[in-house]
Amino acid sequence: MDWREHWEQDAQAEYEAFCASSLDTLLDRVAGMRLGSHYMIWPAIAAKGNLQRAGWPLYRFTRSGAPYLHRYHCAAALLTLLGTTEYAPSQLTVEHLNPGPWLDEVAKVLESRIGPPDRAA
Repeated sequence: MDWREHWEQDAQAEYEAFCASSLDTLLDRVAGMRLGSHYMIWPAIAAKGNLQRAGWPLYRFTRSGAPYLHRYHCAAALLTLLGTTEYAPSQLTVEHLNPGPWLDEVAKVLESRIGPPDRAA
Protein backbone atom coordinates (compact mmCIF):
# COMPACT_ATOMS: atom_id res chain seq x y z
CA MET A 1 0.00 0.00 0.00
CA ASP A 2 1.44 3.39 -0.96
CA TRP A 3 1.23 6.52 1.17
CA ARG A 4 -1.89 7.81 -0.60
CA GLU A 5 -3.85 4.61 -0.07
CA HIS A 6 -2.76 4.61 3.57
CA TRP A 7 -3.82 8.25 4.00
CA GLU A 8 -7.19 7.62 2.33
CA GLN A 9 -7.81 4.55 4.49
CA ASP A 10 -6.97 6.50 7.64
CA ALA A 11 -9.16 9.40 6.51
CA GLN A 12 -12.11 7.07 5.89
CA ALA A 13 -11.69 5.53 9.34
CA GLU A 14 -11.57 9.00 10.90
CA TYR A 15 -14.70 10.05 8.99
CA GLU A 16 -16.60 6.96 10.12
CA ALA A 17 -15.56 7.53 13.73
CA PHE A 18 -16.68 11.15 13.57
CA CYS A 19 -19.98 10.18 11.94
CA ALA A 20 -20.62 7.79 14.83
CA SER A 21 -20.32 10.73 17.26
CA SER A 22 -23.14 13.10 18.11
CA LEU A 23 -23.21 16.58 16.62
CA ASP A 24 -22.74 18.06 20.08
CA THR A 25 -19.62 15.94 20.58
CA LEU A 26 -18.24 17.08 17.22
CA LEU A 27 -18.94 20.74 17.99
CA ASP A 28 -17.27 20.31 21.39
CA ARG A 29 -14.23 18.89 19.60
CA VAL A 30 -14.19 21.92 17.28
CA ALA A 31 -14.41 24.28 20.25
CA GLY A 32 -11.48 22.46 21.86
CA MET A 33 -9.48 22.36 18.61
CA ARG A 34 -9.47 18.53 18.70
CA LEU A 35 -10.03 18.32 14.96
CA GLY A 36 -8.40 15.05 13.94
CA SER A 37 -5.67 14.72 11.38
CA HIS A 38 -7.48 14.23 8.07
CA TYR A 39 -9.99 17.13 8.02
CA MET A 40 -12.85 14.64 8.29
CA ILE A 41 -14.59 16.34 11.19
CA TRP A 42 -15.98 18.88 8.73
CA PRO A 43 -17.78 16.54 6.33
CA ALA A 44 -18.99 14.54 9.34
CA ILE A 45 -20.59 17.70 10.76
CA ALA A 46 -22.13 18.49 7.37
CA ALA A 47 -23.46 14.92 7.14
CA LYS A 48 -25.45 15.53 10.33
CA GLY A 49 -27.52 18.03 8.31
CA ASN A 50 -28.28 20.35 11.22
CA LEU A 51 -27.79 23.94 10.06
CA GLN A 52 -29.69 25.26 13.09
CA ARG A 53 -27.21 23.76 15.55
CA ALA A 54 -23.98 23.88 13.54
CA GLY A 55 -24.35 27.01 11.39
CA TRP A 56 -23.06 29.69 13.74
CA PRO A 57 -20.29 27.56 15.30
CA LEU A 58 -19.01 26.75 11.80
CA TYR A 59 -19.26 30.38 10.78
CA ARG A 60 -17.30 31.51 13.84
CA PHE A 61 -14.60 28.91 13.17
CA THR A 62 -14.36 29.98 9.51
CA ARG A 63 -13.75 33.56 10.71
CA SER A 64 -11.24 32.50 13.34
CA GLY A 65 -7.48 32.49 13.24
CA ALA A 66 -7.40 28.68 13.02
CA PRO A 67 -5.08 27.04 10.49
CA TYR A 68 -6.09 27.69 6.90
CA LEU A 69 -6.92 24.13 5.80
CA HIS A 70 -9.25 23.61 8.73
CA ARG A 71 -10.99 26.92 8.02
CA TYR A 72 -11.30 25.95 4.34
CA HIS A 73 -12.87 22.56 5.11
CA CYS A 74 -15.07 24.15 7.78
CA ALA A 75 -16.31 26.69 5.21
CA ALA A 76 -17.06 23.82 2.81
CA ALA A 77 -19.16 22.13 5.51
CA LEU A 78 -20.99 25.37 6.24
CA LEU A 79 -21.79 25.92 2.57
CA THR A 80 -22.99 22.32 2.31
CA LEU A 81 -25.34 22.86 5.25
CA LEU A 82 -26.58 26.08 3.66
CA GLY A 83 -27.18 24.17 0.43
CA THR A 84 -25.54 26.88 -1.64
CA THR A 85 -23.01 26.92 -4.43
CA GLU A 86 -23.12 30.71 -4.63
CA TYR A 87 -19.89 30.90 -2.64
CA ALA A 88 -16.73 28.81 -2.68
CA PRO A 89 -14.83 27.84 0.48
CA SER A 90 -11.80 29.72 -0.87
CA GLN A 91 -13.81 32.96 -1.05
CA LEU A 92 -14.45 32.66 2.68
CA THR A 93 -10.92 31.74 3.74
CA VAL A 94 -8.18 32.93 1.36
CA GLU A 95 -6.80 36.23 2.63
CA HIS A 96 -5.80 37.73 -0.73
CA LEU A 97 -9.38 37.17 -1.96
CA ASN A 98 -10.60 39.51 0.79
CA PRO A 99 -13.03 37.11 2.51
CA GLY A 100 -14.59 39.76 4.80
CA PRO A 101 -17.39 40.86 2.45
CA TRP A 102 -18.18 37.25 1.49
CA LEU A 103 -18.30 36.24 5.15
CA ASP A 104 -20.61 39.18 5.86
CA GLU A 105 -22.95 37.95 3.12
CA VAL A 106 -22.90 34.42 4.49
CA ALA A 107 -23.71 35.81 7.96
CA LYS A 108 -26.77 37.53 6.50
CA VAL A 109 -27.86 34.29 4.84
CA LEU A 110 -27.37 32.41 8.10
CA GLU A 111 -29.33 34.98 10.05
CA SER A 112 -32.19 34.86 7.55
CA ARG A 113 -32.27 31.05 7.72
CA ILE A 114 -31.72 30.34 11.43
CA GLY A 115 -31.81 33.66 13.27
CA PRO A 116 -29.11 35.66 14.98
CA PRO A 117 -26.14 33.95 16.60
CA ASP A 118 -27.50 34.29 20.15
CA ARG A 119 -30.56 32.17 19.26
CA ALA A 120 -28.74 29.52 17.23
CA ALA A 121 -27.36 27.31 19.97
